[in-house]
Amino acid sequence: MFAWTSAAQEPGVPKRAVRLQIGVGAGWETYRDLAMSPLLYEGIQGAAGIGIEVEGARVLHRMEGLFFFGNTTAQRIGGTTENLAFMFSGSHLRRLSPVDTKWQWHAGPALSSWGSLRYHRSLVNSNYFYDLFISLGATGSVERELRFLRRNWRAGWQLSVPVLSWGLRPSYSGLVAATPDEEETPAPYLEEARVGAFGVLTRVNSRLHLTYALPHANHLSLVYHWDMFRSDAGRHPISHAMQALQLNLSVKLSR
Repeated sequence: MFAWTSAAQEPGVPKRAVRLQIGVGAGWETYRDLAMSPLLYEGIQGAAGIGIEVEGARVLHRMEGLFFFGNTTAQRIGGTTENLAFMFSGSHLRRLSPVDTKWQWHAGPALSSWGSLRYHRSLVNSNYFYDLFISLGATGSVERELRFLRRNWRAGWQLSVPVLSWGLRPSYSGLVAATPDEEETPAPYLEEARVGAFGVLTRVNSRLHLTYALPHANHLSLVYHWDMFRSDAGRHPISHAMQALQLNLSVKLSR
């Protein structure tokens, strides 16, 4: 799930700027994990994020992590899960448009990861369910300055799509073919991992942001994340979506 955007080089900003980003918010999670149940589970998640970006005259390098925690419920039967999840993204975005144009376009490669752990309170055996995906793909963004409420703002949209993924999901088709000592290590489970394109992971990550400039080249942003994926890794497919609204503070570290 992560988002990378960049603005036109601001007057007075050095050719190389380093910024730390910290954010908090909430999300709404929905999924069907057939390793667990055919029912739809949904619920509110707490969200926190941290990231760092290094912006040059024509290139932006950025790494960001989002962390989610909360419960989901299947309303039909009242089944409840306790969830922990993370999204990580790193990208190399190169400017495609001249610096003085209204619309600023960027594009480049991206490395992303999604991981989660769910504990089902109503189940006795095999009550832990997990996902882990690591992907290489492409990302692009567009931004522009605007005037609103007598203030200067910057709005942008970013889209990321993985192309090649490594995925790990539980099979729960029977006992793991391993000795008791091997079962205490991740090796038997890693043997179930798959590598491939859109069959392993079909995912779209979208990010909308509205940014207000603060003194000393700092920024305050309202960010909306939408992440959707489906995976056939393992023997039980999963369909998942996360919507999150987050308030981010960007602190400039470089002079």
